[in-house]
Amino acid sequence: MILLSIIIPVYNVDKYLNECLDSILVQNNKDIEIILIDDGSTDNSAKICQKYEQLYSNIKYIQNKNHGVSYTRNCGIKHSTGKYILFVDSDDKISVHGLDILREKIKTNQDLYIYSYKQFYKNMDKNYIFTSKKITKNQALRDLMDEDKFCGYVWNKVFLSAIVKKII
Repeated sequence: MILLSIIIPVYNVDKYLNECLDSILVQNNKDIEIILIDDGSTDNSAKICQKYEQLYSNIKYIQNKNHGVSYTRNCGIKHSTGKYILFVDSDDKISVHGLDILREKIKTNQDLYIYSYKQFYKNMDKNYIFTSKKITKNQALRDLMDEDKFCGYVWNKVFLSAIVKKII
């Protein structure tokens, strides 16, 4: 059974894609699938995706025309088979034991898990630390877009697949 579907939108990221995929593949990946959705790249991203798909049985590659990141993520959701969904941007990396930590957290059978991350951007280096806690739905809605709370990104959260698939 696939525990975690990792959905990676790909668009002209041949400079970053190998490092992103390698950061995932060096970890225990027996219960994950990686879904690469190419959103009409014009660089070598498609070749990189095809290479990884040939080398790893748990990688699916889907090639689309350019529709934008939301359409591309939704395509990944439709093709996912995991109990949980994790979105990773193709220029991001997963920390060395990141997937092991996420596995332990999602075994608690929560609908949503928000995890800490470190952001490197230009000359900025900032940590976003989230502590585990239960909150109400109303509090979650208020906090969702607050950068110091949950952040309004999809790539720092693990979602229960059944809930996400009801929405799209």
